[in-house]
Amino acid sequence: MRTAEYDYSNLERKINAVYGNKAEFCRRTGYSKSLLSQKLSKTVGFSQTDVLNFCYWLGIPKSQIGEYFFVTKVKVS
Repeated sequence: MRTAEYDYSNLERKINAVYGNKAEFCRRTGYSKSLLSQKLSKTVGFSQTDVLNFCYWLGIPKSQIGEYFFVTKVKVS
């Protein structure tokens, strides 16, 4: 069986490019530091609202959502 694991490294790089670091992103957007950490570490998933908010905050066009939220690493188990 094959399962997909999402890779959020492009999203993390975008956060750092736009805000300097994750702490500043959270301070300026009001997003919880602990929740951001959980989402980037794949403990908690991104909701559709999260995706739209992050695109707004980071200036990500809708046509590029997949490049930040749906990059996968395929694992064979």
